[in-house]
Amino acid sequence: MDCKFNFQPVGQGGFTSCIFQENSDTIFSFVYDCGSITSGNYLYQQIKSAKNELKLSNSKRVIDLLVISHFDEDHINGIQELLLDVRCKVLVIPFLTIAERLTIFARKSQKADWHTKFLQNPKLFFRSGEYEIDKIIFVDTDDPFIEKEYSSIDIDSNNLISNVDNIAPRINKGGIQFDTRFIYMQIPFAMKATSIDYEFKFYIQPFSDKAIKEFEDLIKLEFPNTNITLLFDNKHRSILKFFYKNAFKNINKTSLCVSINDKKNRLPYYYDEPKNLLFGYESRKSGLIFTGDAFLKSKNARKDFCSYYKEEISKTILFQIPHHGSKANSELYNSNQLWEFPFYVVQYGNGRTKHPSQETNNFITKNNFKVERVTELSGCIFGYQI
Repeated sequence: MDCKFNFQPVGQGGFTSCIFQENSDTIFSFVYDCGSITSGNYLYQQIKSAKNELKLSNSKRVIDLLVISHFDEDHINGIQELLLDVRCKVLVIPFLTIAERLTIFARKSQKADWHTKFLQNPKLFFRSGEYEIDKIIFVDTDDPFIEKEYSSIDIDSNNLISNVDNIAPRINKGGIQFDTRFIYMQIPFAMKATSIDYEFKFYIQPFSDKAIKEFEDLIKLEFPNTNITLLFDNKHRSILKFFYKNAFKNINKTSLCVSINDKKNRLPYYYDEPKNLLFGYESRKSGLIFTGDAFLKSKNARKDFCSYYKEEISKTILFQIPHHGSKANSELYNSNQLWEFPFYVVQYGNGRTKHPSQETNNFITKNNFKVERVTELSGCIFGYQI
């Protein structure tokens, strides 16, 4: 069986597609994020190419697992095109309350209509009838989580249930209604894909409760007796952005991370150099860790992340540098456990100054780290031979 992770050349954003093939037939497919804000047709060209590799079932292309790391436009604005005429078996997204989603709406540029609807209610957006999605899994944080046994469910199971008993208060804050295809999970949480014997282990950092409360209090003062869902309107965005900047001085980036590992040793190689095996890493298992725009700069954020992924970090070969190599999201020093991987990938728009930052570029060059740079000009395919 062959497996290839295709870090697509889409520019400033993220789109990684993966297929597992046996005798040239695709048996499992995985996608992590699908978006870009780089001008041009790069994203849609790569979506078309990736969809052609998906397996066919009843004359329809199938994605077995789609993971959206977070709700910024450069990571999700290709989702509609990706899901067009495609069946998605399992969609995994972060769980955010209405107030938390409103912070995303408030910051940066004016939102397109589709993005506003998505932020108002992600579940309703995907249940609109335009998309065929079997199950939606919302992943929420839980603190403290380090000492807990993590929940593990089979991605192919038809009997998935939420792993928390009393979840109504939290769900109500999300403004989301239950249905039989909706599953709510708190970390520590993992999914197993029995068809390929791989595990997908998820992690998400919490929002700052203090900052969220301050943000909500400012909203209540400005918009008394107003349903918060009605504030997803571009006419309110400037005042919401002002509140956001006042409340979130050092915001923790919420981004759904996922490690992909198996229980067997693999023989990894680059597809552009077939059969060129990467010897010298026998202690590792060819896993990958995707981070999206995770915030890993502060000592506590790194400590939590590394504690959660302690076993996976020691066995993983490739690590996605978070937030396009932004200085704000990664601490740059050699003793950092996150700079001990054999290989890295960083995805960004060609010619940008902050992504990756000059400090990150200098650090990578100085220490001779093996980093694949994925822009709109060049992608990277990392493969396993199983």
